[in-house]
Amino acid sequence: MKSNLVTAMILLGLSSTVEAKKTPKPRGVLLQITVLDKETQSPVSTATVIHSAESAGMEHKVNQVNGVWKDDAVFLSQEKIIYFAPKSSHEFTIQADGYDPLVLTHEMRRWGNKVVVELKKKSTADTEVREK
Repeated sequence: MKSNLVTAMILLGLSSTVEAKKTPKPRGVLLQITVLDKETQSPVSTATVIHSAESAGMEHKVNQVNGVWKDDAVFLSQEKIIYFAPKSSHEFTIQADGYDPLVLTHEMRRWGNKVVVELKKKSTADTEVREK
């Protein structure tokens, strides 16, 4: 009787461990955008990525250490989500303070959706405040 009880407890413990390890599969294909400074090739830690279907204020910040943003979807609202599917095309605006904005159009593949973007610094003539 004791051995049956011990066996049942072990099986119960194993089944709960297996359940805890299950994670839901992402619904979209992962897209990774790395934002670099064109001159120095260093990450632009202040860059933001904006999907063309998103409204103002919905920008996504890149990782401050490596300049990477990645996701498998963009969330337009609680009811509307755009999942990145193979063969779908998406347009993004990548911008950062002190850099010219860049528009990127990417066609999704089943895997290997890693894009490196190089932002060009604004010229000093564009950023200077002119005094009269």
